[in-house]
Amino acid sequence: MDLVVFGDSWTHGDELQSYDTQYRTKRNIGGLIYKDYSFVNYHNYSCNGGSQQHIILSLINYLNSDNYHKDNLILIGLTSPMRKFRFNNILNRVTNWTSWDYEESMLWTDDILRQSKEFKDWWKGEVISHVNFRNDLLDYFNSCITIKQLIKDHSKYIVWQSIEGDWYDNIEKDMDGCVIHYENQNTTQEYNSVGVDESVFNKSYVESLLNKDCTPQQIWINLSELSWHHWLKKEEPRGLVESKMHPSEQGIEMWYNDILKKYIEKSLDLS
Repeated sequence: MDLVVFGDSWTHGDELQSYDTQYRTKRNIGGLIYKDYSFVNYHNYSCNGGSQQHIILSLINYLNSDNYHKDNLILIGLTSPMRKFRFNNILNRVTNWTSWDYEESMLWTDDILRQSKEFKDWWKGEVISHVNFRNDLLDYFNSCITIKQLIKDHSKYIVWQSIEGDWYDNIEKDMDGCVIHYENQNTTQEYNSVGVDESVFNKSYVESLLNKDCTPQQIWINLSELSWHHWLKKEEPRGLVESKMHPSEQGIEMWYNDILKKYIEKSLDLS
């Protein structure tokens, strides 16, 4: 049995005391777990700065690789749905743009985009037109359901939220909901309206759907537990590095020992 980890910079191990690969591999979240249990190998598919789509593509890569086995333990640290995986025509490659903050994103992007008026104009128009919690939650729902389907045959996994996670508390109340239609085969009327469905914006509904048909070893805690970032800020801010954007070695150990360990024991049927 191998340990297989997916996620963004939080599971990758960014901003630790050393940038040495071996140091990071031993002290990131997967490294600590690998050390404590009888895994044969440890594979980390995390991508710093990655999006939910990155996680999905990495899962597909894993499922089609020699590393795949249905009895491996999969750990997935979900990231922000505000990160959008897009092929950019100006750069001719993939970018991850964070919806809300242009200035912050420019700290991490290429000079070509920093100097592009077209990109800045597009960004501002996109934010004005389409950036809201409802769109982010639609993306989040779609990615979670896709992940659930991809790993449904895996005997054991744990899915948590690494960053953010409070979108359901801030959803816009002054927007029209999702109007649902269905085609009635027995009448001449092409479509009948069946009203408004707000299910995907209901945290309890989404949580129950993600847990539906799961075994006790297939565990979703992304909505039942605080995100890793929020938990550290609340419980122990010293567990964050100076930038406050990633966990320190202490913050990784705390999340592992205080939150994850009990779910690992359950997923491995050791509790």
